[in-house]
Amino acid sequence: MFKIKREPNILIPTRDGTEIAGYLYRPDTDGKFPVIIDYKPYRKDDWIRIASDERYMLYLAERGYACILLDVRGTGSSGGANDRMFSVEEQQDGYDAVEWAAKQDWCDGQVAMTGVSYGAITAYLVAGLKPPSLKTILPIYGGIEWYGYNYEGGNMQAYQRLGHYGPQMLGMNSFPPYPDSEGRWLDIWKYRLENNYPWALSICENQVKDSYWTNSSVAPEEIQVPTFIIGGWRDVFPEAPEFFSEMNVPKKLLMGPWPHIVPDMAKPGPKIHYLHEMTRWFDYWLKDIDTGIMDDPPITIYTQTYDKPDPNRNNTSGEWGNEAEWPLKRAEKTNYYLHPKGKLSQKTPVSNEADHDFFEYTPNVGTMSIFVKAGSAMSIPMDQRLDEALSLNYTTETLTRNLEITGTGKVKLHVSSTAKIVSFVARISDVAPDGASNLITRGSLNITHRESHTSPSYITPGKTYEIIITLDPTSYLVKKGHKLRLSLSGSDIPHLWPTPYNATNTIYRNKVYSSSLILPVVKGKSGLPKPKFKPPPQIPPIPASKATTGIWNIQKELSRTSPPRTSVVYSSGIGINTDVNTHIEFDNYMKISTSDADPSDFFVDGKSDRI
Repeated sequence: MFKIKREPNILIPTRDGTEIAGYLYRPDTDGKFPVIIDYKPYRKDDWIRIASDERYMLYLAERGYACILLDVRGTGSSGGANDRMFSVEEQQDGYDAVEWAAKQDWCDGQVAMTGVSYGAITAYLVAGLKPPSLKTILPIYGGIEWYGYNYEGGNMQAYQRLGHYGPQMLGMNSFPPYPDSEGRWLDIWKYRLENNYPWALSICENQVKDSYWTNSSVAPEEIQVPTFIIGGWRDVFPEAPEFFSEMNVPKKLLMGPWPHIVPDMAKPGPKIHYLHEMTRWFDYWLKDIDTGIMDDPPITIYTQTYDKPDPNRNNTSGEWGNEAEWPLKRAEKTNYYLHPKGKLSQKTPVSNEADHDFFEYTPNVGTMSIFVKAGSAMSIPMDQRLDEALSLNYTTETLTRNLEITGTGKVKLHVSSTAKIVSFVARISDVAPDGASNLITRGSLNITHRESHTSPSYITPGKTYEIIITLDPTSYLVKKGHKLRLSLSGSDIPHLWPTPYNATNTIYRNKVYSSSLILPVVKGKSGLPKPKFKPPPQIPPIPASKATTGIWNIQKELSRTSPPRTSVVYSSGIGINTDVNTHIEFDNYMKISTSDADPSDFFVDGKSDRI
């Protein structure tokens, strides 16, 4: 183990003269070491480093790596300004930082990138630019296609981008930089306040998939360095297995049941010592140490199974397994057709062309999966029955054998609507013998995006259309004695901004216009040995003067003079002393509210206060 030297405000020049700032941890000894960069806008001098990032940076530095926590331009202590996430300039800065680090006298010429969420995405994007000194990346909970994370199925994110993240980042990006004695901080703060632009507004102003989004994305084949992806089925970015399968580099995938929090802290677990796995990877690719990691199977996944729906549970039931490929060769595409009286089965429809079901679109469905893709420590859905009461449901008979679903499912529907704009949201759930309904996975499509995210088009009311809804990838075992349920609705509050018109939506399920749930059903086992992980380390408590875990409330607002409203309210806060002689406090608040009767009467109120 090395003792660590800290340099809290290194300045890295970029090609246009802007200096971006980093916090450097490196072994306190002579010698050259590989560098690992985590590149994101979450303020290297702020609470997130002390509460989270510093722990893993110290762990890697003690094992012989120089680690840099790097602020994106226009954020933290970096110069310049920004008007959006993942700009071309930001990506080029990352390239320049990699090459600068490689030339330092404490670096052996090799650089890696890692990070969680934003830091994972910048790792993908910078890798796509192919800086010569970048030798490997290890992204955790991130993705490569930026449009779909903001406009899921063409639906704008309400909670994630506008209610929570947008206001939080406006507050963070308006806060002063590192208080250096030379006075640099004051100049860059003034410039930033005059030139930055709120990210949430930038997202709202770009609603179709054009160069704004494609310039912030990268194709899998553009990543040409060894890549180890860590992801979670309940994460904001669960589709990691899909683009992993398209990468043609030495690669490894680890998918757990985790929400958007690192695997040794995640609740529910199981927790694992992911820092040990990271070190195995970096030691192999940067130090030429045979850690055995490339002898392991390339894919390790956790297959979940039923738990009583409870967002506060400590663990997710299931088991770890290794796989050789994705999609799994032994997964068979299986159709479950929609039938009269809410039946779901593998029998093909035989009813006549007029046979159909319909539901009235209400904008207040989705609150029971409030935590899903929430970008928080709590991303576990609640009992789905309240949402199912406002949805159109199709349920199998009681299963006589276990049913494993591993892969990416789809829902093919023949539909019509009385409105020219409407969304269809699909959820599949595991229904226990007592009736409790546990969400497995979900997906959505704004029907105007049925052919293209680039050029959306209205539908003709009353006309029948075939649409495909892609579900989030998953690995889940529905046990014998349970049932499988497909639920269809027109909304997903608070995640998605509702479509504006009241509508009656029709689902056709007959021999001419069949509708079905298409699932990758797994037969047998992989035959590979099961993985073994070290238990997670004891994690010290966050040194906070106050800490308010995210508090969620679902409100039904009633009035004699106006239609009822459904609202989701969230609040959180933390106070912490930094190591630059400052105390920082912030409080976040969000309210997302819809009229139950008028979907155009919808608002998002988000606040982020920082002191």
